[in-house]
Amino acid sequence: MYDRVKNARRRIVGVRQVLRAIEQGEPIAVVIAQDAAADITAPVAERARTRGIPVYTVDSMQRLGRAAGIDVAASVVAVPVVDVERSEG
Repeated sequence: MYDRVKNARRRIVGVRQVLRAIEQGEPIAVVIAQDAAADITAPVAERARTRGIPVYTVDSMQRLGRAAGIDVAASVVAVPVVDVERSEG
């Protein structure tokens, strides 16, 4: 999943930005780091699932941040769903 995030054409990083993208109905897939605080990530996962948005998990915030192209850890990243589907198929 890290490679899918790294190779995505667009990356949305951070809880607020991902929640905004979910609310706007953007065709995204959400990636959540398992080592992030559950009280931060749970609302994102819940809202994504209620809207039918795929949610994936990875083990490390540090690696997710690097894959997203930032120098700090990231708890939540969203990428266009077509980038995830293309790399799965």
